[in-house]
Amino acid sequence: MLDMVHPVFSTGTCIAPVAMLIGGFTSGTSLALRVVTPVVCPPDTTSKIHSYATTTQDKNGFKQPAVGYELHCLDSNGKLIKTSQVGYSFFWMGIIAIVGVMLSAIMAFLLAAPARAWVARFVKKRQAV
Repeated sequence: MLDMVHPVFSTGTCIAPVAMLIGGFTSGTSLALRVVTPVVCPPDTTSKIHSYATTTQDKNGFKQPAVGYELHCLDSNGKLIKTSQVGYSFFWMGIIAIVGVMLSAIMAFLLAAPARAWVARFVKKRQAV
């Protein structure tokens, strides 16, 4: 029985980190902006990603240069209405994580029947010997 569950479990544990990696790399794309803007920004505004220089600490506690990103919500005149430093990114990563879980569930159902058949064949052959 455990042999049958293992392929399904390993599929989910592989897809989830990959989905989060994809979400991190795509959080500044136009698709992410189109999806996140209606939720994060007020109505009748446009959005753009603003990057700026900042610092972070390495594992030894030393400051290292880094790049920070913010979502800027702008009105029709280009005036800054609202900023979102991490909210838009968390929302986008959440969407990608949900897609990864759904993909994992679909693959689990698709792989469950072939895995069960393979295990049954394998057990049947061992019992015949």
